[in-house]
Amino acid sequence: MTLRWEIAMMRFLATAAAVILSTAPACTAADVFLCDTLGGAVVVIDEDTGETRFRLITRDHPRAVVVDVKRSLVYAANTGWYVGSENAEPGTVTIFDLTAVSAGSPSGAMLAEGVPKGAPVREVQVGKSPRGLAMSPSEPLLFVTNQGSDTVSIVDTEREVVVGEVGVGHVPQGIAHLDGRLYIANHESDSISVVDVSAREVIAVIPARPGPKAVVVNPKTRRAYVTSSDDSSVSLLDMDGLALGTTVALAERPTEALLTPNGSDLLVSGRDGSVFLLDGTSMQVRSTMRAPEPLASLAGDALRGAPFAIGFSKGAVLRLDLEALEVVETTERRPSANAGEKAL
Repeated sequence: MTLRWEIAMMRFLATAAAVILSTAPACTAADVFLCDTLGGAVVVIDEDTGETRFRLITRDHPRAVVVDVKRSLVYAANTGWYVGSENAEPGTVTIFDLTAVSAGSPSGAMLAEGVPKGAPVREVQVGKSPRGLAMSPSEPLLFVTNQGSDTVSIVDTEREVVVGEVGVGHVPQGIAHLDGRLYIANHESDSISVVDVSAREVIAVIPARPGPKAVVVNPKTRRAYVTSSDDSSVSLLDMDGLALGTTVALAERPTEALLTPNGSDLLVSGRDGSVFLLDGTSMQVRSTMRAPEPLASLAGDALRGAPFAIGFSKGAVLRLDLEALEVVETTERRPSANAGEKAL
């Protein structure tokens, strides 16, 4: 652990009171969590109303978030600006404990009425430039892809320490977990690493299309999908045969992907703000639309209502109407940094 990192950690924890919470229950099944990368925050949306409940201020350009709803814990990967492995620094995952919401008066011009401050904030140091997150549904384990060190960190979420590390391909980004296995998209190795969690080792490497980015798994159908940004495609992954299946070409480089509320379709966002709706079985494009700006994050419960997205540059939160395939702006854009909220 470097002195620079220790100083940064002390400054971060010393200013943790800047985390903004609502007076509503700490974490509910109706909450949607989006990464506002340039805003340095995780934005929490009420899925029923479409309103922003609160913003959690992270350290440095969060690119992934997962939530333990039962324990009201939010995990955010602080990716930073990744400009190559040789320049990447040790990264962190911020842990927000939302059970400790305290009463209080809001302060700062950007805070909504009735929004108090205060929540314990902790950090776990992982590999360089952490990019993707996944959680085990049966064990207290968090999995983190570290694109700057070509590894996956295994974090014990009860002790909040790293208990293992597995070497994978070059620049691992997207990650998914199913039945004791991890599926990792190695962006610059053009491959998918399959990791056995109990053995903590790579058991297969699947050739992928150029630039694999995101991995999405449907546990009900046992289908997995991989977006590849360098050749603008989405592929079906055969989880039993451990090989890529049907691949469909898209008009723009795909980045994020999300299962839709019906559980059988796939929503994919492109670098230019294009949004594609694909049939998860036939892999045919059902329809397309264009968001007002490139999307930094997609989120939503596949069993509930319409998914949400957040714009990368302006930070507007959008509700996506999948029936009409329209975009509805549901909140104001990202608050200005001088309005009382700053990244820690």
